[in-house]
Amino acid sequence: MTIDNLIDCLETLANTQMRYNKAYEEYDGYSWDYAGHDVIKELGNAKTSLRMVLNSYIDSRVETILANREPSRDDILSRIPQ
Repeated sequence: MTIDNLIDCLETLANTQMRYNKAYEEYDGYSWDYAGHDVIKELGNAKTSLRMVLNSYIDSRVETILANREPSRDDILSRIPQ
């Protein structure tokens, strides 16, 4: 997981949100949920993708930090047999 993946997802979400906003503003009908179904679904998918990529990115950063940290005093003491 790289920051580039995260940026790509943010870019996709921003573009999808702009398409949604434009379609919604131009819509002049009775049922937006029905007429805008495709763009609504696309926006939901973009949000879900961003959420998944962001969670994966955070998990990988936390794992890296934990793997590279110095052991604490308690960590060292917990390894000593009693």
